[in-house]
Amino acid sequence: MRAHFRLAAALCLLLGGVALSGAAHAGSEDPRIDTRSTSGGFGTATLCRREEVCPDGSLKMLVREWDAEGEILRQWIAACGTEPPGEPRTPGPGEAAQAFREIPLPASEVVVQPPGGETLVDLDTVYSTPSTAFNRTVTILGRQVTLHVSPSSFTWRHGDGTTQTTTHPGQVWSRTAPADALVRHVYTRAAADLRVSVDTTWTATWDLDGVSQGTVPGSVTRSGPPARLTVLEARPVLVP
Repeated sequence: MRAHFRLAAALCLLLGGVALSGAAHAGSEDPRIDTRSTSGGFGTATLCRREEVCPDGSLKMLVREWDAEGEILRQWIAACGTEPPGEPRTPGPGEAAQAFREIPLPASEVVVQPPGGETLVDLDTVYSTPSTAFNRTVTILGRQVTLHVSPSSFTWRHGDGTTQTTTHPGQVWSRTAPADALVRHVYTRAAADLRVSVDTTWTATWDLDGVSQGTVPGSVTRSGPPARLTVLEARPVLVP
């Protein structure tokens, strides 16, 4: 470990490093060196900061972090006229939530049965939407964050002023389809050109560098494009 301190001190001095704010950090042999254990599998790392005064009075700062072998892990630079960087941050739930809100989510496409854009009064009309969980990996603050995204609820808009919410995406009707897997609605009066749609609410969990971090705060709801539907009323006709 002392060899590591000496190597880090030499690298810091070559950069013209100056004393960090406050006294020397615990375990370090030089007040320019900040040695700590970092997360993410880096083990013991060393932080060095070099500051220069710009003509406008602001600070130009270079911050580098090394591993025990002297390899640069991360580097931050603040140019003249900008705020100097703080110490390296680890992505937290807030950053994960922001990334979750920004990733593209599948469109909520509603499938209506009977097909063809027409149904009948007092007949079950069946809805479903193709919706599956997926993963998305992004880089936040130089770290790998994986979002595990899945649909949590569906709000079905029937077009007649009524809605219903389910925790499943429905299923295309078939003779063998379980009744509790179907999303159904009965129209009680004839209507023309109704707009039927579904809103899908997504939630996520997240990993940081492959380690589970739990649930991402909040949820994201996406509205789908409407499908047109006409409700017809069947009348009995006597055939001679």
